[in-house]
Amino acid sequence: MNHTVHDNRNIIILVVEDSRTQAEEIRFFLESYDYSIYLCHDGVEAYEWLQNSGKHPDVIVSDVMMPRMDGYELCKTIRADERFKTIPLILLTSLSEPHDIIKSIEAGANKFLTKPFDHKRLPEVIDELYINTQRRNVERMEMGIRLMFGGNDFLITADKVQILDLLLSSYEDSYYKNLQLQEARSELEKLNSELEEKVQERTKELRAQEEKFRTLAEHTPDLIARIDRNLNIVYVNKSVENIFEILSDELIGKPIRKLEEISVGCLCTEFVKELFESGNEVRSEFEIQTPNGLNWIDSTFLPERNEKGEIEYVLKVSSNITERKLAEIELRKLTQAVEQSPCSIIITDTKGNIEYVNTVFTQMTGDTEIIGKNLRQMESDQMGENTYDEMWESVQEGEIWRRELINHRRDGSESIELVKLSPIYHTDGKITHYMMMKEDITEKKRSEERIHYLANFDVLTGLPNRIQLEERVKYAIEMTKQHHGELAVIFLDINHFKDINDSLGHRIGDRLLIELAKRFQVTLREEDTVSRLGGDEFVIMVSNLKEQGIIRVIQKLLDTVAKPFSIDQNELMVTASIGIAVFPIDGNDYETLTKNADTAMYQAKQEGRHNYRFFTKAMQERSARNLQVSNALYHALERNQMRVVYQPQIALPDESIIGAEALLRWNHPILGEVSPAEFIPLAEDIGLILPIGEWVLRSVIAQAQQWREYGLPPMLFAVNLSAVQFRDPNLIKLVTGILEEVNFPPRYLELELTEAAAMHNPKKAIAIMNHLHSLGIRMSIDDFGTGYSSLSYLKQFKVYKLKIDQSFIRDVSTDQDDKAIVSAIINMADSLGLLTIAEGVETSEQLDYLRQQECDEIQGYYYSKPLSAEEFETYVRTHNAHGIEKDSDR
Repeated sequence: MNHTVHDNRNIIILVVEDSRTQAEEIRFFLESYDYSIYLCHDGVEAYEWLQNSGKHPDVIVSDVMMPRMDGYELCKTIRADERFKTIPLILLTSLSEPHDIIKSIEAGANKFLTKPFDHKRLPEVIDELYINTQRRNVERMEMGIRLMFGGNDFLITADKVQILDLLLSSYEDSYYKNLQLQEARSELEKLNSELEEKVQERTKELRAQEEKFRTLAEHTPDLIARIDRNLNIVYVNKSVENIFEILSDELIGKPIRKLEEISVGCLCTEFVKELFESGNEVRSEFEIQTPNGLNWIDSTFLPERNEKGEIEYVLKVSSNITERKLAEIELRKLTQAVEQSPCSIIITDTKGNIEYVNTVFTQMTGDTEIIGKNLRQMESDQMGENTYDEMWESVQEGEIWRRELINHRRDGSESIELVKLSPIYHTDGKITHYMMMKEDITEKKRSEERIHYLANFDVLTGLPNRIQLEERVKYAIEMTKQHHGELAVIFLDINHFKDINDSLGHRIGDRLLIELAKRFQVTLREEDTVSRLGGDEFVIMVSNLKEQGIIRVIQKLLDTVAKPFSIDQNELMVTASIGIAVFPIDGNDYETLTKNADTAMYQAKQEGRHNYRFFTKAMQERSARNLQVSNALYHALERNQMRVVYQPQIALPDESIIGAEALLRWNHPILGEVSPAEFIPLAEDIGLILPIGEWVLRSVIAQAQQWREYGLPPMLFAVNLSAVQFRDPNLIKLVTGILEEVNFPPRYLELELTEAAAMHNPKKAIAIMNHLHSLGIRMSIDDFGTGYSSLSYLKQFKVYKLKIDQSFIRDVSTDQDDKAIVSAIINMADSLGLLTIAEGVETSEQLDYLRQQECDEIQGYYYSKPLSAEEFETYVRTHNAHGIEKDSDR
């Protein structure tokens, strides 16, 4: 094969060789062909060079045996990297075991050359591989072949094109070695003939001929030995020394049996005897075990005659055919791999006549008489009119033709096949055959369609998902810009949907969402989009409507949601909260519009639910404030920005201090004093209320215990619990653990729970309160009168005190309704055996009325504002409090 003539200056070759001498030798040789050469000295250096150099070599030539990362690992690493996996790779190896060649294929090599190799072959192989790679510039499909060899299990994962390359590589290497062997053997036979003639004709030239023989014998790769009639070795060449790892001095003069002793399987003695007896040339192949491993030897035993024609010596000429044998084994294995491929494989001549099909083809088609037919006879009725001609024209020009075609299986079912037709090249670059590979990708295509559906549509409702919604909104925005119109993005959330899941199960909840989706699709116009983002959140986009039109759509949606649902004999009534953002008033892009609509929806929830709100600038400012406060809240504890203050609680009528309510305060260096009414709900939303609540409990209980140790009279300390804390399954363990840590008596701890939190799940609340009560911890109901309480549940709650909300105290001295409410609460508590405490008492008139109604306790600015720990201690000592012991029976 001649070196291809083209401009090599643009072809980059990366040479990976740990021997710097050999690396420079290869560089020098390849640069003489104008290639651009880069050198690396092991696999790690080569892979780092690929990642960092910015170069993308056209071919990689790598040694196998290298430190840190050998050629096999380098090949696997490159094949696993999407950036470099298509780079052709040639392995140079001095190893000739089948195991090693299988590892080359397993690693993903395109070609391999066995050392020593003729350097002139390297440019030829590079050019062939480079040209084929350029011609095969299409997407490569991979196949896996599992082999068992030598007791080892190999999984060869290789490109289908690569398998063909390796088949050809094995064939070429064997072919090239055979040519060398044939040339050497021909030369040797010619020389032997000349020697015989000259022995007979010119004895005087015998010494010269003998010297010529020795020179040639010493430089041939064949193994040459001369044996005399006594069966003793009289000469061996260097190749014999190398393969048997023994010096010639240790063999010359020794019986031929010496070779048999150091190489299992070498049967020289019998063949030499046979030749001396018969005078006829003898030839045989041996599989021998030598000190350097298993070798295959092709031996010819030739007679050497003297002037009288008598056989004086036997010349044993042996070729080491190990590489050829290994190549044949590999060729058989690769042939089996093709035969057992999961794809249908067809090989044709240059006219398209079929010469070979593998078993899979026969199994899929049932056609056992396909050999000799032309590819045109296999045309599918689903192929286009010009498909075959287009295919044949492409491959004749050296290109790879690839197409997905619909065909029919043996049972008549329709299938989708990925068909690829590739030219097969001889070493001289001419096309000799074509190979067609057909892969049934029906299931793969169905999977792709399913994946596409899952990527764009909600699995439960079939509505467009977030990805589809974003695409549609962006497209609608561009259309709206062109027509100077408006569009609205609507966020719709189902109120209290979690209650349905919790009480009836997720299956009923899912059925409800499906029915809602159907109703929305019927209610909206065809050009509108309704999408489910997850959970109970729906997003709707409507366009080409003014404000009144948008309101009509929203009212329809609210009415649609409010209609009863009948699911598995359950009649469900639900409502929705809706937020609206309008383009271009409330945003110019998808992200801004959806964010603002979401903000407006939460505003609708906060303002009573089952209504809607358009986005406003005030909402944006409030949202920005919430974000700022939320972000700052994450660091409030670790930066010691929070503190606990204590507001004294006073007993009536003697005005003794019986305890205090612990109140949380937050002073931020930039935001200043942030109201608990602002940051507590945010802490609940972002999941910080539990660590903050734990910190408050630890701080209050530790401080209260310290006051006991300092000699302050026994007092009750009230700590507020949020609804999230009350529902936390670790609440009781947390509280009891803190009490035990500081040895604080449980009877002096009061936990305040809002009326709304207590009534969220009354049965669960009763169980928790009972448990806390059994531990001696007191419970009270905070903000009483602001929510809705069932008296039947209130009787079962293990609470000892009701706290009257300050909203009723503020105008109690002048407002008849407030007077009636406060009086009713005190009377009801008294009838249930509960204490009452009024908060927010600021005037003597308020105090007088509460005295008249026999309210038990009060707190408020009339007596004291909330105090720091130091101020509270001073306040108690100054007023000489009597403590809670005198009131412990109440």
